[in-house]
Amino acid sequence: MKCRRIVLCLVICVAWLSGVSHADTIPAEKQKAIISLMEASGALNMATQFSNIMVGQMMEVLKQADSEVPARAYDIVRDEVNTLVNEEIGSFIAYVLPIYHRYFTLDEIREMVAFYESAVGRKVVQVMPSMMQESMAAGQQWAQGLEAKLVKRLEARFEAEGVEAPN
Repeated sequence: MKCRRIVLCLVICVAWLSGVSHADTIPAEKQKAIISLMEASGALNMATQFSNIMVGQMMEVLKQADSEVPARAYDIVRDEVNTLVNEEIGSFIAYVLPIYHRYFTLDEIREMVAFYESAVGRKVVQVMPSMMQESMAAGQQWAQGLEAKLVKRLEARFEAEGVEAPN
């Protein structure tokens, strides 16, 4: 708990010092509540997820440039990206604080924190990444099933309206 308070204070200081965020217009109590919500809801884990996506994309670029990229290069890229993202998490928070501030009142934020700290809320945070991954896969399958139908409809419409279909 003490570590969490230290992190909250550091993040608020970084957010306050950032001219980009205009966090200084957000009351300190609301800033703390927003950060608590981000922690409880797993929103801060987005930075880690972003980091993993960046590593994957960077490795694809490296592999396209040189198909024999050593495994150690992957480790180095992953380590440096993760280190940088962890070092800059305060600036990420500074960017999103005003967004939460704009859309939610302090009372709404407190209610969401209470939800995410409940048993059901913790379960949502725990299962949501898997649910999202499975839902994305289902969405891709669904879209693939629409592709042939869409092509057929577009061809018919282009023909009916005398529009030359793009290649």
